[in-house]
Amino acid sequence: MWELAMRLRSAGKHEEALKQFEKITVENPQDAEAQYYAATNEVLGREKEAVPYYEKAIALGYDEVDAYIGLGSTYRVLHRYEDARKILEQGYEQFPDNFALPPLLAMTYYNLQEHEKATTLLLQCYVKASLDNDVQAFSRAINYYATHLND
Repeated sequence: MWELAMRLRSAGKHEEALKQFEKITVENPQDAEAQYYAATNEVLGREKEAVPYYEKAIALGYDEVDAYIGLGSTYRVLHRYEDARKILEQGYEQFPDNFALPPLLAMTYYNLQEHEKATTLLLQCYVKASLDNDVQAFSRAINYYATHLND
């Protein structure tokens, strides 16, 4: 059943894949990876239905950055900004070198009216991710002013 579900997912047949993943979660409720893949119903615009699968996957120990990104961005879409903040901050703490997390967290800060925090995070991520020589030449200054925006 697992192989079929993955083939369907790879083929873009999300509805059929979701049915298979949901069957797997019923048969194996402690399978964290199956819970994660069952959360892919967010791709079908079913964000509310995805949340419990994401939450259970993480609670069961599915410790992949995609789970934090998926759950955090799903919370954000559902306007659950404090929940999004919590899970995205946890993800960022665990995966500080992942460059997909900071923009999502910054958008969440923006939604929470924490504009300075959002800007700081984006500037720091920009410097860290940039390979540009000009950016790196000014990295100390940019990082300093990222935390002193009003100076």
